[in-house]
Amino acid sequence: MTANQFLRIAIRRWYIVLLCAVLTVIGMLIASRPNPVFWTRVNVVFLAPTSLDNPNALRDTTENLVSFAALVDRQYNGNAAVPRFSSQEARLYGAGERAGSAVSLLNSGGQWNDSFIRPELTVEVVGDNEADVLTTLGQITERIDRIVDEQQDVVGVSGADRITTLMSPQTAVVSSAQGNRLRALGAILLLGAGACVVATGFVDRLLLRRAGSRLSAETARVEVG
Repeated sequence: MTANQFLRIAIRRWYIVLLCAVLTVIGMLIASRPNPVFWTRVNVVFLAPTSLDNPNALRDTTENLVSFAALVDRQYNGNAAVPRFSSQEARLYGAGERAGSAVSLLNSGGQWNDSFIRPELTVEVVGDNEADVLTTLGQITERIDRIVDEQQDVVGVSGADRITTLMSPQTAVVSSAQGNRLRALGAILLLGAGACVVATGFVDRLLLRRAGSRLSAETARVEVG
């Protein structure tokens, strides 16, 4: 379809063009509204018991600690599917999540190869405002600590020999993220223009076909009569 052909069709089916224009403008108005998402990410680090043989718990990253962290991870998530990305730097909101959370064992590998070598659980929270994000984060870390205590209570671990946790950073930093508004507006405009061309051409062909069918039917009746 050439530009001249579309112009003639657009004039003939102006109401379709008007409808597409209204819908496109509505979409652009919605996309132009400031609607940031707030997020934070912390690591819950599992610390080995501090003793004379192990004076610095931060240096103990044995397989036992990693296994215990994995156990807590399974207890927390149950059978729920945990979002998986190609990089540890990927954000939950980047997957379209605007209100939710994710807890997973820190994976030092990539998308296809797992590597669990550090006893840490990554906790990420996204929400509509900073207060909700911090509240959810606090609830998650409290639940993780309860699971840590419950698992050690089951096997009768005494206080001096218990595994503890440390949140890193200790004070969570909540940031806001907002998409590229100009890019979104441009994409909506292009989609609206494309949809207008397709819809206008389709409706025009459909109506012309129906008109042709009616004309043929009337001509046949006249000839018969």
